[in-house]
Amino acid sequence: MNLAALSGKVVIIDFWATWCAPCREELPELEKLHKKYGDKGLAIVGVSVDKEPGGIKGFLEKLKVSFPVVHDAGHQVSGKYSPPRMPSSYIVDRKGIVRYVHGGYRAGDAAEFEKQIQELLAH
Repeated sequence: MNLAALSGKVVIIDFWATWCAPCREELPELEKLHKKYGDKGLAIVGVSVDKEPGGIKGFLEKLKVSFPVVHDAGHQVSGKYSPPRMPSSYIVDRKGIVRYVHGGYRAGDAAEFEKQIQELLAH
């Protein structure tokens, strides 16, 4: 996955892991945003930081995630972003600038994500 290919889009880069309970809550909310805003210029990329890839596919199928997900086995991507906790989401504007960082996930965060996405899509 090359982020340069997403130039001109608002992008959410979401770091998560199968062992992360809040990730199980967040990923379905990101899927809703993907379906709602995907054709309006939003791209979501999930980055699994799991050590082993074995359970990732089943985990994503169970949660019905359809946006692209990569496995960051060597932590090359997460090493550049240094996510503060799991999950961590970086919302990037159309010019490739990180505008918002969300560390962790709590009920109600999806509304804040949506507000920020709408703001960035309007520009």
